[in-house]
Amino acid sequence: GGGGDDGSDGDDSDFGPRRPPTAPEEEEDSDEDGGGARTAEGVAGEFALPVSHEVVLKGHTKPVVALAIDPAGSRVLSGSMDCDVKIYDFGGMDKTHKAFRQITPEEGNLMVALGYSCTGDKFVAATVSAQPKVFDRDGHELVQFIKGDPYIADMTNTKGHTSCLAHAEFHPYDKDTVLTAANDGTVRVWDLNGQLNFAGLLSCKQVMKLRSERNLRLAATACAYSTENGSTVAGGGEDGSLHLFDARFTKFARARATVRAAHQGKITCIQFSPDSRTIASRGMDDVVKLWDARKFKEPLKEFPGVLTLYETANVAFSPDGRLVAAGTSGKPGEGSGRVRFFDAQRGERTG
Repeated sequence: GGGGDDGSDGDDSDFGPRRPPTAPEEEEDSDEDGGGARTAEGVAGEFALPVSHEVVLKGHTKPVVALAIDPAGSRVLSGSMDCDVKIYDFGGMDKTHKAFRQITPEEGNLMVALGYSCTGDKFVAATVSAQPKVFDRDGHELVQFIKGDPYIADMTNTKGHTSCLAHAEFHPYDKDTVLTAANDGTVRVWDLNGQLNFAGLLSCKQVMKLRSERNLRLAATACAYSTENGSTVAGGGEDGSLHLFDARFTKFARARATVRAAHQGKITCIQFSPDSRTIASRGMDDVVKLWDARKFKEPLKEFPGVLTLYETANVAFSPDGRLVAAGTSGKPGEGSGRVRFFDAQRGERTG
């Protein structure tokens, strides 16, 4: 996510996506289950990993901490700690690979999350402020969410978040419903067709509270909708706990299932598998874990050693649910980051 030009001459024969370098030798030793050597090329072919071509999108001056691709796969958003969001359009992109538009959702506020609606007609942008914004697909602001009253003790009685955001995403099938999480200890649902106040700000529709083991307010650091119909919401806590809520309640919901010590550090991401039967979680403890959404007690699988330096580090399932991918940051002076792939069925690292 660094800014500036790489100084290359941009020879015409070199235009277009290029194959990334193969994995270093130390990444191709015998696999962890003792099944013999597995090359990066072999794994990529076996699982049809989309790693044969790449284009580097430059322009941000600080680390990129949020990405989103529209459902059609024609546009990508990037959000950075430089407070900017860049909108790239693959169809209209020339060989410079520059964004066609740049916006700053809130001056001076670092980006936290970006997410497209299921139809790709708009996207939500969350910063370290308490007020997310929704933009149309070309980056024009549509609405801002209201900030709650910080002097109200019970968060269920507030109309919006009262402290900095941790995540935001759209409902998987409802283009006008948004889910957010924040340090005020709540996960909230917002209806974009809801009533606006006199200042044009939107109030939330539903509040879900995360509570600690001592029943105290617990900062929400991640959230996600179940992918099959959005009927379940998962929330991640600052203490490493995971919480499941029934999203079908209209106003207020308590967690119906909780795993207290899911991670030994704050949760950075939660993601449901395509069939919603498995939940992937990532924490600042450098571990990715898989959970059975129905028997929500012990992890099905654990993948340690996934370096996590940023509180927005995420995970993603492949469309068929066979693999989990996690990007890792490179430590300063120790090279660049990597994308690691894990076999969700067999519980092993694949690449």
